[in-house]
Amino acid sequence: MQVSTEAVPTSPPRAGVRDGAATEPNERLGGASGTSGTSGTVEGGEVTVTTSPKPARQADPPSVHRNEIVLVGRLAAAAHTRSLPSGDIMLSWRLVVDRPALGGRRGEGRRTATVDTVDCVAFRGDVRRASERWVPGEVLEVRGALRRRFWRGPTGPVSRCEVEAQAVTRLQRRRSAALPRAQPG
Repeated sequence: MQVSTEAVPTSPPRAGVRDGAATEPNERLGGASGTSGTSGTVEGGEVTVTTSPKPARQADPPSVHRNEIVLVGRLAAAAHTRSLPSGDIMLSWRLVVDRPALGGRRGEGRRTATVDTVDCVAFRGDVRRASERWVPGEVLEVRGALRRRFWRGPTGPVSRCEVEAQAVTRLQRRRSAALPRAQPG
């Protein structure tokens, strides 16, 4: 966008010095690569100066950083609550998530894990209330974010990565919880 243009009369075209550098007739004036916001040309005894505003700073693109976790797995054991020194009540439980089959060979004397065990925590009251009805073995969907929690233990600073749940949905009840087991007789 061109803001202003003005012609300034000068002496006849000749070689000169500008900012310590020689200039020739019909040479473009301005900063490196014309980026200074001011430019001009010397032609036929006059200098034409063009001033343009600096381009507006582009707004930063929306953040592409994301910390979203969705897990579906079975509850390993009953969830338990604990009061933290801060006064917060933390619910914690462990979710066992099956790994998908990779189709690779499982021989060669190495055992490969077939499940992942993920520690989950929640500070929300609605999740704590819902956890009272959870039975080990039920399939849960946990939505939240990965968090690293720090605290001071007896041997010094300790940390742990956990999934902090924002929402938990029970997807499948455990059959043995719904139906009593038949006693062998």
